[in-house]
Amino acid sequence: MNFSRQALLGIGMIIGGSVMLYAMVQQIGDSNEPQPASAMVDKPSPEQESPQPLTTDIETEKRILAEKQKERAARVLNKKNVPSS
Repeated sequence: MNFSRQALLGIGMIIGGSVMLYAMVQQIGDSNEPQPASAMVDKPSPEQESPQPLTTDIETEKRILAEKQKERAARVLNKKNVPSS
């Protein structure tokens, strides 16, 4: 058989496209399985860099929580009161 250059290129394209299609279907089928946990660790935010000491007293925890809520409310109010440029 004497195949022309165009026929050989066409067969190569069909085989290459079939391989790519098969690989994409396999990848989509594998994505349905749960992904393993990432080994990357996110950098903590500046607020989390200085950990607070642990407390065992419930009243102390409530007081600390109330203080944090007041601080957050003050920050939100400050952001709302700042005029936009």
